[in-house]
Amino acid sequence: MKSTCRLLVQIGAIAALPLLILACSTHWLRENLTVVENENVADTVEWGERSDVYEIVEEIPELIGGLRRLQRKVVIPESCRKANVEGLVIVRFIVDEDGNVREPKVTRSLGSGCDEEAIRVIMEEAKFTPGRQRGRAVPMRISLPIVFKLR
Repeated sequence: MKSTCRLLVQIGAIAALPLLILACSTHWLRENLTVVENENVADTVEWGERSDVYEIVEEIPELIGGLRRLQRKVVIPESCRKANVEGLVIVRFIVDEDGNVREPKVTRSLGSGCDEEAIRVIMEEAKFTPGRQRGRAVPMRISLPIVFKLR
C-alpha cells in the first residue's frame, strides 16, 4: 500500500509540473509586460509593424467572395510565362476596420513579376468583412496565398 501511495504521489508531482511551469511563466510574463507597457511601444514592435494591429481576434476577417473568386482575377505576367515560373506568392497585410487592405508585403516571393501581380490583386480586388474583438471591428494582420499556375 505504501509503494502504491508513493507512486501516486510521484505521478501527481509529474502531472503537476506543467501547471507549475505555466504558473511561473504567467507570473514572469505579467511582471515583464508591465515594464514593456511603460516603455515606448514603437521600440518594442519588431520589423516596424504597427502595435495597434491585432494578430489574433475573436472573429477573423473573411474574404468577401472567397479565395477562388480572388484567384480568378490574377493575370499571369508575360515575364512569368516566358520564364515558365509557377508557384505560390504569400502576401501579408492588414485588414483595417472597414475591411480594406493596407500595407501589403510579400513574405514568400516567386519573382518574374508575380509578386507585383499578387499585391495588385490583393489591393484592387480583395475586400473583407473586418475582424472583430469584443464586438468591435479592429485592424488585423493576415496572410493570403496567391497561386500562379500556367495552363
